[in-house]
Amino acid sequence: CSSDLAELASVARAADALAARGPFAGIVCNAGVQDAGPPRFSRDGHEAAFAVNVLAHAGLVLRLATPGTTRIAWIGSGTLDPDDAGARRFGFRGGRYTTARALAAGDGDPDVDDAQRARDRYATSKLCDLLLARALAARGYHAFALDPGLMPGTGLARAHPLARRV
Repeated sequence: CSSDLAELASVARAADALAARGPFAGIVCNAGVQDAGPPRFSRDGHEAAFAVNVLAHAGLVLRLATPGTTRIAWIGSGTLDPDDAGARRFGFRGGRYTTARALAAGDGDPDVDDAQRARDRYATSKLCDLLLARALAARGYHAFALDPGLMPGTGLARAHPLARRV
């Protein structure tokens, strides 16, 4: 079963196909998009990091997870924390939540350049994942988020200039 996580209809089709194979003991929300410049948009018109990192995961989890049974892990990031010294060294300022509508539209701080807005979008998507995990946990799901730390070699930062890649 394959899916284009940037297209919500594709996510729904994949979730429906997977549901026939369930129930699931666990779901790991690990996909990630991190751009380095102006926002890119999904076919649905949502900013790419928000579409993949947040909306796709929420769509899968809400279709496949069973409260009290399914364990749900979001792979998070310290970039969401404005006080994380490691993230700050790479230019992250922490999650900057405004509204879901504004995040989906790719709106950001007009006083910074495209590269900073891209870092803000990624950090904010990870903040949204943490908030989703917390909200689902409050509703009886076994949901949590974890920060695996810096993950060199994953290709996540491939869109960044060489000096920013690890």
